[in-house]
Amino acid sequence: MSKKNGVSVGEIQKFLSAHLMEIFITLHFLLLMIFVPLFPWGRSYISVLMACVGGLCGFWLSTPISRWLKAAVPFVLKQEAGTKYLFMGVGIAITCFAPPLAFFGLGVRSGLFAYEVSSNTSTIGLSEPFQKEDDTDY
Repeated sequence: MSKKNGVSVGEIQKFLSAHLMEIFITLHFLLLMIFVPLFPWGRSYISVLMACVGGLCGFWLSTPISRWLKAAVPFVLKQEAGTKYLFMGVGIAITCFAPPLAFFGLGVRSGLFAYEVSSNTSTIGLSEPFQKEDDTDY
């Protein structure tokens, strides 16, 4: 029996490659929590305002933004590891030095989600008025 004294570098690399996006998004939110109170121009007011503006843009401009995201995401995902790390570094830098831009991006994604939910509910018949199936009185 051999006793293992820690985690090998290979295991860490395997974990990072399998969970890279989750780690990046978690780091993104943690850094937003740290840097928003430090943001000098209006503190969190501007961040909330930019999230609302991004939500409106995502909702009302959902078609062109969805087209752009469907082209951009596969482009980023098929890049080499070093280029992906560069893109993530740029995202982290934006999070640290310009939190309202990060909140704008979160707002855009939230607006797209709200549009998808509202368009799906209107196509499955939830927006139609309620109709009784049976007219019998008991």
